[in-house]
Amino acid sequence: MRSSTSTATRSRDLDGRWRLLRKLVAAIAVVALGLVGMPSLAAAADPGAPGMPTGVSASPQAGRQVTVTWTAPEDDGGNLITAYKVSNSFDSSVATTTEPTWTGAFPTIGSDVPLTFTVRAVNAAGESDPSDASAPVLIPAVAPSEPRSVSATGGNGQAQVSWLAPLGNGGAAITGYAVTSVPGGQTCVTAGALSCVVPGLTNGTTYRFTVSASTIAGPSLPSAVSNAVTPIGPFAAVGTPRIIGVARVGATLRVNPGTWSPSPKLSFQWLRNGRSIARATGATYVLTAADRGTRTRVRVTGARVGVVTKPMLSSPTAVVGYGILANRRAPTITGTAKVGKTLTANPGTWSTSGVTIKYQWLRDGRTIRGATRKTYRLTKAAKTHRFSVRVTATKAGYKAATKTSGRTAKVTGVSNAGGGGGGNCTPGYSPCLPPKSDYDCAGGSGDGPGYAHGPIYVTGSDPYDLDRDGDGIACED
Repeated sequence: MRSSTSTATRSRDLDGRWRLLRKLVAAIAVVALGLVGMPSLAAAADPGAPGMPTGVSASPQAGRQVTVTWTAPEDDGGNLITAYKVSNSFDSSVATTTEPTWTGAFPTIGSDVPLTFTVRAVNAAGESDPSDASAPVLIPAVAPSEPRSVSATGGNGQAQVSWLAPLGNGGAAITGYAVTSVPGGQTCVTAGALSCVVPGLTNGTTYRFTVSASTIAGPSLPSAVSNAVTPIGPFAAVGTPRIIGVARVGATLRVNPGTWSPSPKLSFQWLRNGRSIARATGATYVLTAADRGTRTRVRVTGARVGVVTKPMLSSPTAVVGYGILANRRAPTITGTAKVGKTLTANPGTWSTSGVTIKYQWLRDGRTIRGATRKTYRLTKAAKTHRFSVRVTATKAGYKAATKTSGRTAKVTGVSNAGGGGGGNCTPGYSPCLPPKSDYDCAGGSGDGPGYAHGPIYVTGSDPYDLDRDGDGIACED
């Protein structure tokens, strides 16, 4: 035990003396070089730096990692070694560790690229020279990471899908990509291109897509799903709309949309001289006064899920003409055909609503001047005559139409005794007007000398011209 202890003590003394000798030699060199004016070389001596590590080796690990180990230098330069700097031959990066081992990942290095490492020891005085390089190692390839930013655009029974390459290829070149639809599992593949078309999709169905990358090490995990797209295609057949009906105001037009395949949902828009007509969106359209003198068309639009919406336009109609007002029931007259009674006109019914009615009374088929009201009062002059009324219907966009009622029975009634002109009465008036040079209606602007208080029935020639409106009754107001 003593001999062993003595030997160990002598060994430590020799090591200490050896280190002291090295420091002394270094100090002498610094002084000598400084005396001859070479400060840069003096600074490079780096006295007290440790020796270089030895036995550097590298071994591949899972996940494309490498573990590097080494042996600490025998000479620490008289200072505690505080760190090690590990350099590699792939990217010249430097990693720092405090232990004589280090593990790092190399996700982008090719599996056929040799990789070596060197190590420097570091203490308070500086760092050592680099160690001898490790034996080269190859890092086995692994599956690449997922493709990125997958996007899709729908088409007719297909979709165009594009993406970005993975951030890491796992150490081997990308040999291809595979795109898969969800749902359906339809695919397309490439030998490296970053887009392809997925065929065989069902129009009207919504799809998303994933992409995987492949290398010699195998496929990546699927990418995140793309945006949703719904492929759509054209109609196999579209109809040509055709307008049926007469182009005149008041007429109803309807559209025959033609044959469509597959069967769509149809919508309609009627047009006047090429411009849309407000609220005219049905399969039929009634021509109005605003349409007269124009041409009418209809746009039919077919829509169906999975099919491209398609509008189709009909040919125009002929120029829209005037509407026809037709009398459905003839005018009639109510009232008693007797002097002093009032007749009332009923206009009958017409083929369209909203017509304006005008009246004209007739005596024995001849127009009575000024008799244009709905009613007509029978005077003594009406006795033995028959009356009818002519009704005229008008409406914007239509040609005016007339219809005459049937005639009344002959008007009956007893003439006033003084109206025949006998005695002291002027012929042609009832009640009696005694003869004078002239008569005016009382309350009017005439200057007499006689004034008649109405009503006065004109039964003859009206020598005083009292019946100004010709209805057989004078001085009515």
